[in-house]
Amino acid sequence: MKYKNNSQIIIIIVIIINFMYASCGSCQGDIPAIEKSIQTKSTVNTLHMSMPSDGIVNGLVITSCGKCNLGTKDRGCSLSVKIGDEIYPVRGTSIHDHGDAHGSTGFCSAVRVAWAKGKIIKNVFVADSFVLVGD
Repeated sequence: MKYKNNSQIIIIIVIIINFMYASCGSCQGDIPAIEKSIQTKSTVNTLHMSMPSDGIVNGLVITSCGKCNLGTKDRGCSLSVKIGDEIYPVRGTSIHDHGDAHGSTGFCSAVRVAWAKGKIIKNVFVADSFVLVGD
């Protein structure tokens, strides 16, 4: 009887602590502040339909949330670009740097086009510049 009460109290304490510290990780308050760099728009108007042999991307790319719209196996919403048949995660900018991701024109709701400049390094697009068309 004594051990049964102790285990119930421990379970209740664990549940209360879980509620106090749990978060989904998608809220703006949960995301650490990142210093934003000045984004300049690329002047090249070529839509990349295949990966250049040198891995350097400079022009228009198809972009959206990898999980919601591009079919990646990511655990959470993340910015991705599609070049040819391949989908690459983006580093150098995030899904939240371009407005509300879950808004009507956000990355989780729409597939967008962006002027992008950067390089593919180890299957990740490292962006030097990333500006949405229509902003």
